[in-house]
Amino acid sequence: MAQAEREQLTVVMFPWLAHGHINPYLELARRLTSADHGGVDVVVHLVSTPINLAIADRQTDRIRLVELHLPSLPDLPPALHTTKHLPSRLMPVLKRACDLAAPRFGALLDELRPDVLLYDFLQPWAPVEAAARGVPASHFSTCSAAATSFVFHCLSADRAPRAFPFESIGFGSAKEEAKYTQLFVVREDPAALVSERDRLLLSLARSSGFVAVKTCADIERRYMDYLSELLGGKEIIPCGPPLVDSGDPPESTATAESDRVMRWLDGQEPGSVVLASFGSQQSKPFRYPTRSCRKRWDGYTDMHNTRQVSRCAWPARCLWLMKTVTVNRLAG
Repeated sequence: MAQAEREQLTVVMFPWLAHGHINPYLELARRLTSADHGGVDVVVHLVSTPINLAIADRQTDRIRLVELHLPSLPDLPPALHTTKHLPSRLMPVLKRACDLAAPRFGALLDELRPDVLLYDFLQPWAPVEAAARGVPASHFSTCSAAATSFVFHCLSADRAPRAFPFESIGFGSAKEEAKYTQLFVVREDPAALVSERDRLLLSLARSSGFVAVKTCADIERRYMDYLSELLGGKEIIPCGPPLVDSGDPPESTATAESDRVMRWLDGQEPGSVVLASFGSQQSKPFRYPTRSCRKRWDGYTDMHNTRQVSRCAWPARCLWLMKTVTVNRLAG
């Protein structure tokens, strides 16, 4: 008897042009393409700029990397079509270049003919391009439900004026939150095609049926419920924390460096280490962010005498964070 033909589900993923966004999308792609879906083969096309895809390098027979070429703008060569090493003054230019690439992204959708699109928060025009082609599009947030619901709460003009309902996250009053919201107006780029304030609001509002979030319900159920309330009852689907291993071969320099850090952690006292993770947009060396916030760190009175292990790369953080009795995490 001939084997029944398997159905194929084609997914296009479009993360923001930053490694901290691309990696969770890639890990979600790996999970979707490796799981058994009852006779359905999932194929993912991950779209990003060539400079990002050259570093991502996770292509398989079911995860295909698709280049999106941004238009040329002054001071923004193709090598800077990523947040890595991007001067902060050029961030508005990168966003504008990405916005201008909307027609090219639409052409990719015409070519790939996906069944569904998963997109990030800085490209609210992506679901519009998908809707014009009859493709359902859903937002996948690489931020926590707490952070997403808090920012949406502050930026939304449709809700009744009240403070964020969870004191451990909010500023304590609607007045203080209004000051935070005003920062988006101050930072607004006059040449922007999409206002900074509207990017997240539109991305979530245009999500078809549900919003996927990089979180666990056991940890963030109340924030998920509040985000759903803000979105008029839209379903919030937790995708778990897609921690990504480095993928480096055992004999590589990167693996040796991670092993060195693990051995160093083994020799530290419980609760004595802070993991400071500042992402690809942090252009200053490690000593500057630690120095600027040292007065806020309880129990760390002299940061200049604190021993540090620095690694200016994408570490195997999922391994390092397993050292929960040793490591406290500071993200920036």
